[in-house]
Amino acid sequence: ALRENKTLKSFNIESNYITGPVILNMLQSISENQTVVEFRVANQRPQLLGCKVEMEVADLMQYNYTLLKFGIFLEVPGARVRLQEYLQRNNDALRQERMGQPTPERIPMPEKKEFKKREMNGDVSKSGTKKAPPPKEEESEEESEEEESDEE
Repeated sequence: ALRENKTLKSFNIESNYITGPVILNMLQSISENQTVVEFRVANQRPQLLGCKVEMEVADLMQYNYTLLKFGIFLEVPGARVRLQEYLQRNNDALRQERMGQPTPERIPMPEKKEFKKREMNGDVSKSGTKKAPPPKEEESEEESEEEESDEE
């Protein structure tokens, strides 16, 4: 829906239970149609997004030229600085356009990238229940006969 909406200008989903990969998918979606100017996703329950997710946010912002305000808390200084630079670039381009000056060239967004949820440890499935142990390999007839002869 975000990819197809051409009229949405402000998108606020603060104070929810949204994970990092979902935030990345939303940012990628709004970067495709380039109409949203304000995106607020601060104060999510899993407050730490992680270094990888924060760097992906900064990477995606490189291709968004319409976003002027981005409400998110980033802990990684590199991602935070890059995000601030991209927002400043967008605000400067808007000012230059308003003043009739030439705007910088835009970099097209590369192919769509799917962001997947991080999996827990291997023993827990997505539903949170423990997986059944893998079935034991069937013993060969020779091993069974050896065990029977040992028991006698």
